[in-house]
Amino acid sequence: MEIKFGAPFNPGNTGTGALNPANYTIDGKPLGANGGAGYDFSTVTLKKSADNKTVTVNFGANFSLTNDTSYALVVSGLKGQDLVTDVPKYTQVLNFVDSDRPTVTEVSYVDNVTAKVAFSETLASKGTVTIYDDKNEDVTANFSVGNLSADGKSFTIGMTNPAVLNGVNYKVEVIGASDLAGNLLSPNPYTTTIKKSIVETVPPTVTAIQAVDSDTVKVTYSEKVSNPGSLAINATAAFAIDTDAKTGNATVDASGLVYTVDLDAANAAAVAADGVYTVTVTNIIDTNGNVQATQSKAVAFTADITGPAFTESKVVDIAGTKYLVLSFNESAAVASFIDTAADLVGTVVDGDGVEAAATIDASTAGKLTVYNPEGKSTVSAVKIDLTGVANGTYTVDIPADLVQDSLGNGNLAKEISFTVGSTTGDGTKPTVNTVNFQTADNNTVEVIYSEAVDKATALDVNNYTVGGVAAFEKAVFSPDNTTVKLTLKDGAVKTSGDQLFTIQNVKDLAGNVIKTANSTVNATENVKPVIASADLVGKNTIKITFSEAVVAANVTAADLDVLVGSVKEDETGAFAVAQVGVGANDKEFTITLADDLSTAELAKEIKVKAVVDAGNEIVDANGNKVVSHSVVVNK
Repeated sequence: MEIKFGAPFNPGNTGTGALNPANYTIDGKPLGANGGAGYDFSTVTLKKSADNKTVTVNFGANFSLTNDTSYALVVSGLKGQDLVTDVPKYTQVLNFVDSDRPTVTEVSYVDNVTAKVAFSETLASKGTVTIYDDKNEDVTANFSVGNLSADGKSFTIGMTNPAVLNGVNYKVEVIGASDLAGNLLSPNPYTTTIKKSIVETVPPTVTAIQAVDSDTVKVTYSEKVSNPGSLAINATAAFAIDTDAKTGNATVDASGLVYTVDLDAANAAAVAADGVYTVTVTNIIDTNGNVQATQSKAVAFTADITGPAFTESKVVDIAGTKYLVLSFNESAAVASFIDTAADLVGTVVDGDGVEAAATIDASTAGKLTVYNPEGKSTVSAVKIDLTGVANGTYTVDIPADLVQDSLGNGNLAKEISFTVGSTTGDGTKPTVNTVNFQTADNNTVEVIYSEAVDKATALDVNNYTVGGVAAFEKAVFSPDNTTVKLTLKDGAVKTSGDQLFTIQNVKDLAGNVIKTANSTVNATENVKPVIASADLVGKNTIKITFSEAVVAANVTAADLDVLVGSVKEDETGAFAVAQVGVGANDKEFTITLADDLSTAELAKEIKVKAVVDAGNEIVDANGNKVVSHSVVVNK
């Protein structure tokens, strides 16, 4: 959590210092101490910005914000940097909401025997990782699946085991991965392929370096690299090329070959005038670990005299306060992006169509601040506090030199339009009290609402999804219109694990629409087993193979019929069913007939039928019952 101040504070860590945790409380519990159940702040650490205007709170291992929850923050007892001026007490209710589902951003290779799965954000759990061969057999035990990385945004899969074949694709399935707010991976499950590759030993090269402007260059590599190296202009000290989303200085294009790099201050200063400069890139490492020690190219630079150009305006709500966000096409360091705070002057048209003069206050201290929701080291947008600004449509001028790029070039004045408005609710919305997911059996889900709900919307199976997919074939009220019983489609859940169950568009009897309700459920696969094949392997022996492992104890003579033509084989005497392998579950079984097949019988079509009755049916490991069906025996 970042706390920003309008003026420099006392940077001390005791008494009136901004780094004293006791000067901050959340829901009345001081930071730096264990405040009891749900409020253990004993692992909190505080860091300050270089300008003494921002405090960053890291809650540490013992506390994390709960999604969709409000917290009351109070900051008090601080002094300014002069140690005399009191910092006014500050109180704000913070509503922490995170509904964005994490995604897999890249599957790459650290080296020829290690794959890396990277995510869009920090995860709390990587879920369950299962690896299959080309026969769809689970071979996870042959691989080394690592824990989440220190930042929680990736994990690796080692392929050093000789059982992992070189050049062969293996399917990787990740299910149930979730971020710190409990949002499940999208899609869930996620599948990809990896393979062990032959090592190549050719070092990477820099094929081109182009100056974008006087403080930005594009570096193109001959192949994808795991480390793009360090860059220097002439004899200036080199700086590392870093693509970290928050603290980095570079971005990479979709091909993975072209890096756009912002020069650090020293190297930008080295480009003092138009001319040709030597750009050197060192210590480049490709994805197989091959190193290019150094490469240099002569690059022509032209001085940048163009300031940031306005690109977009929008009104956003942050913790109950409306802000006007202004975005530009260039960025600069957080501390230097705002140049000269000045008001936006123009006109406003109210709801009655009356036009009047208007001024948006951006010059008062604290009204104009950088907009940096991702906490990056550079920014390209500012926000203006609209507290007290009346509703209406505004046409105003952004003043020149409101912001500046890293070279000090200011923006030009620009006329913009935006609307400030408000909405109100339409009554009490229904909520979900309870979700019983597959509690009764693998095909049934029960949803209990807070009140009676509308038949047309509550019994519309399209308003219920599992992992973003319409997975239900039937919906009924049971026992009344506060409870909906849903029936899953056969095979709708193909893999067991955590899934996102979503309910939306359901109305109560007054027409109030439910707020989209998401819950994480532990889903059990409901794919019914079938006999995949049957083969005559002897004059009185048939081998059957199921589509998946089934409970061996449930596969008996009573569960399988053999039909020769239309005549059912006698199941007395020597007729028997036996498991091929060992263990509680198996895919392969043999049927031994009571008598050898005659020549006449062998000429007829022979079938094996799975019998479904009220007794001890064939089931898989998750209790899914076999489908009643017959298969023709291969002779």
